[in-house]
Amino acid sequence: MAITITLSPEDTKKLAERAAAAGQDVLVYVQQIVKRDIARPVPQDIDEILAPLREEFARSGISDEELLADINAARDEYRAESRKRTS
Repeated sequence: MAITITLSPEDTKKLAERAAAAGQDVLVYVQQIVKRDIARPVPQDIDEILAPLREEFARSGISDEELLADINAARDEYRAESRKRTS
C-alpha cells in the first residue's frame, strides 16, 4: 500500500535529520516507525495504561504518604520558583 503524507518544511527537515542520525533512508526510517507503532498493543483502559507505573511504584517500596509528600514538595518548589520569575 502506498500512503502519501504532507509535512511542513520544518517537520521534513527534522525527519531527515533523525533518519540520517539512524543511518537510514527517510523512507526506511518512516516504515520502521510505522511498523514499531502498529506492533505495540493498544492499551484497552486506564488500568492497562497505568500498570507499568503501578508496578514500578510497588517495587520502589515508597509509601503513598511519602509519594504524596514528594509531590507536594515538588509542587511547592515549582510555585516558589515561578513566583520569583514573575516578580
